[in-house]
Amino acid sequence: MSQYTIKPGRLGRRIIRAYKAVENRFVRAFLQPDGSLRTGAVGDKVVRAYKRVETAVVNRYKGIETAFVDAFLEKKTNPEKPSGHFPGQGGDRS
Repeated sequence: MSQYTIKPGRLGRRIIRAYKAVENRFVRAFLQPDGSLRTGAVGDKVVRAYKRVETAVVNRYKGIETAFVDAFLEKKTNPEKPSGHFPGQGGDRS
């Protein structure tokens, strides 16, 4: 089965680049080479701020996703059982 991803477009690519730049600056400033967090009052404040930004980004994405689903998808009330063949191939060939 093929897997697909959404093409982000020009605006999406800009947002992704900006987010990665913030993330990279955070990693360089507040993580040790082994991946552990540098401690201290300033580090704690920055981690909290970063988590707030990350939560806001994730929540905004979820809102966009929900709006997309509401606008373009509909839920089937009585899903059909899979028949084992694709539509247009005819019925049972037994």
